[in-house]
Amino acid sequence: MVDVVKRANGQSQPFDPEKLYRSVYAACLSVQTPSGEAQLTARRVFHDMQPWLESKEEITTADVRRLAAHHLSTYNPHAAHLFASQPHLLQHDPHFMTDTPQRSTFPNYSHPTWLDIGKKGHWDS
Repeated sequence: MVDVVKRANGQSQPFDPEKLYRSVYAACLSVQTPSGEAQLTARRVFHDMQPWLESKEEITTADVRRLAAHHLSTYNPHAAHLFASQPHLLQHDPHFMTDTPQRSTFPNYSHPTWLDIGKKGHWDS
């Protein structure tokens, strides 16, 4: 199994696929992705990364984050943006492991205000 080098202390530890899964899952939930879709997306991202992981002896956490964000962008661009740009939000908080949707950093386009924009008469008064 591949080792991950931690940037802060330079020590290596075995790669933990569950940690990657939880982080991708958390990013998906954070942008209001339904739980089942978030689980499927996390599995797909790990599956897509497996050939790369198996070809390496040692990787950094930055390598993992960069590649995971790349693959995640195929399935959920909003979650990929959050995953890549705000990793501190995904520190495996127990709240991320629930099926309760998390507060999104993106607009809620299903909100009635967003749905009404552009409809004839919406801005007429």
